[in-house]
Amino acid sequence: MDNSEFIRNSNAWSSFVDSFQEGIIPHTLAIRTKKNLHYECAVLFARKLLCLNGHGNDDCPSCREWHDLAHPDLLIYGNGDKAPGIDVLREMMQDVALKPVMSNRRVAAILSADKLSVPASNSLLKLTEEPPNHSVIILLFEEDNLIPTLRSRSRVLFIPWEDHFEKMEIPEGEEGWIDWIRKHSESDMEDLISILDSWIDDRVEIKDFEKANRLESIRLLAKSRKLSRNMIFDMICLFFKEGFIFDDISGDLW
Repeated sequence: MDNSEFIRNSNAWSSFVDSFQEGIIPHTLAIRTKKNLHYECAVLFARKLLCLNGHGNDDCPSCREWHDLAHPDLLIYGNGDKAPGIDVLREMMQDVALKPVMSNRRVAAILSADKLSVPASNSLLKLTEEPPNHSVIILLFEEDNLIPTLRSRSRVLFIPWEDHFEKMEIPEGEEGWIDWIRKHSESDMEDLISILDSWIDDRVEIKDFEKANRLESIRLLAKSRKLSRNMIFDMICLFFKEGFIFDDISGDLW
């Protein structure tokens, strides 16, 4: 399996495509994956974003402008070992604000975003808070250390790799739940659904089918969009942190 196929087979890519098809396109994507996938990941997501038909690889005027891995509306900064400095990011802010050349958008990808200095990270805050309408910023990072204010303004996706698979398990104990709530209080609905998917797999693996079924019920409610993101987040905490009886509360929701 080549890198492109590996990325396309990830839950993160599926989640992104589902949101894209629903017209939900965040102005800032933060994608955590292995550093040697950063460049190809940036290009693959950019192909989808820059295609005038939303396919990512057809014969539209924008797609015809791809030459190898380069496109006039794709801006890439940094590399697998070094993040761009603050002066380069200031130039990027000017470049990404320009009118697209061939697409409806301009995409700026920052490689090794986990290596950004604090001043460089802070310089991105205004851009991620008030981005140009036609822009999408992609932050590629390996170590999970983006500054919280930058992370909270991004749609965060995780593409695990074989030698660093991050398995998500249901938190245990008060401290475990406090840490989980702190990390995921700003997660959007698609991220919560991904977390529930992982927890269900974990419960099925140890044959805890009762809890897996409760998790699946919440996941289906989240997928149905009958409840808001905040309500789904509260349900997770009520049923699995506080120990409320699921059927006593959820019965009427169906």
